[in-house]
Amino acid sequence: MLVQKVDIAALDRPSRQMWMELLTATASPAEALQILRDRRGRLPPDLLISYARLAGELGQEIDYRAAMAALGQNIE
Repeated sequence: MLVQKVDIAALDRPSRQMWMELLTATASPAEALQILRDRRGRLPPDLLISYARLAGELGQEIDYRAAMAALGQNIE
């Protein structure tokens, strides 16, 4: 999938939001979660929020908690 080849670290916030919208429009929720999971250590806070939301919607509590913990570390 082409969306996986994008270097999200090189994108500004509006472009990352568009990337996330493209990801969720072209992949199933489970596929989108896996793509975000693979990038978990490199996600900026705005995408961590999207990751946490998607994990929560899919009932993936471990992923949800990990994203929320990472967000808490970014706040401090």
